[in-house]
Amino acid sequence: RDGATRADVMATADATAAAPRAVGEIVRGVVRAVRAFGVFVRVDGDDSGKDALMHRDDCGNDATFSRDDDDEAIKHALEYFYPVGHRVWGKVTSVREDERKPGTWRVALDASVVDQATGEDLDPTGAKTREKRGTRDGDRRAGGA
Repeated sequence: RDGATRADVMATADATAAAPRAVGEIVRGVVRAVRAFGVFVRVDGDDSGKDALMHRDDCGNDATFSRDDDDEAIKHALEYFYPVGHRVWGKVTSVREDERKPGTWRVALDASVVDQATGEDLDPTGAKTREKRGTRDGDRRAGGA
């Protein structure tokens, strides 16, 4: 502290904060909350207090949605497959610093590329993940969901 301001201390902490997970890592966790846009998962061993997000498109092949589905129907379907307290495997697809809370991280998971019984990576090369990301980004640019 020796003369350092709070801003100095925070800047140093932000600069040295390490990302909690590596992209491509297979993790296990517990469903903490379900929203129409996805499922929040508390990853085992993560003491940050922040949950990873599994976007609804990354929740597996069992839960599929159309543009006509309303938020309540989507949330209900996600809760059926991923009830709060349910243990789930996921593959880390992105890790980025949270611009609203410097020093904390936003982690995205994909359960559709991990065997939910064994935790086996079903997409070890990342090809399916890249294909999904490209399609989703293309849909968003074109005004899709």
